[in-house]
Formats: sequence, structure tokens, C-alpha cells
Amino acid sequence: MRVMKRFLATAVSAVVLVTGGVAVAGAATDSNDTDAPPAATDRSAATERSAKARCAPRRLRAVGPAAKAIGVERKELVAALRDGQTVAQVAEANGVDSQSVVDAIVEARTKRLTARAQRFVNEARPKRGEEAAARD
Repeated sequence: MRVMKRFLATAVSAVVLVTGGVAVAGAATDSNDTDAPPAATDRSAATERSAKARCAPRRLRAVGPAAKAIGVERKELVAALRDGQTVAQVAEANGVDSQSVVDAIVEARTKRLTARAQRFVNEARPKRGEEAAARD
């Protein structure tokens, strides 16, 4: 146990020293360089893009039930959304109440969640060694 604590302390110290060295090197660069945007802006923009990318599949899962409730093809609904319309606007244009679209999405997601929960509760998970062997 002592060896592990000592190792972790050494590793953390090394990371702190390396990180500090990088920060000093970054501070020593020419601050009058106007060609490069600030690193914080790049990082925040990249983080925002990656967050949107992670959420995109979740949002797209609602398109199918919404299109079915509205009575249009999925591609048509996606095209309308890309053109800047909301799902409610598309629904109203097709004579469908937006609340019925919400209900259809919730029902579809509830069915999926219920199925996943039932699989989690009822299916046996392979042990660690068996899981690796099953993939090979």
C-alpha cells in the first residue's frame, strides 16, 4: 500500500512539474502575435462542437416518432428543420397539434427506456474474463 501511495505521489508531482513547464513556455511566447487566436477560445469552441456532436444522435432519435406523428417522411422533417423551421411549425403546417407530437416522442422514448431497463435487470452479464473471450 505504501509503495502505491509513493508511486502515485511521484506521478502526480511529475504531472504538476510538466504542466507547470508547459505553462511557463506558453507564457514566454510572443504575446504580440495576432495571427493565432487565443487557446481558450479554441478549446471552448471545440468543446461546444463536441458536445453538440454527442447530443446529435439523441436529437435524431426523436425525428422518427415526430415525423410519424406529423404524417411526413423523416427526410422531409429533417429538411424542414435544417431550413430553420421548428417541429411545432411543421406539425401546424400539416394540421397536427404540437402536443400530440410531444406525446408521440415521449411514448417512443419511454418504450425504448423500458426495454433497456428490462434487459439490464433480467439479462446476466458475462464475467470480465468471459467477456474478453467472447469477443475473440
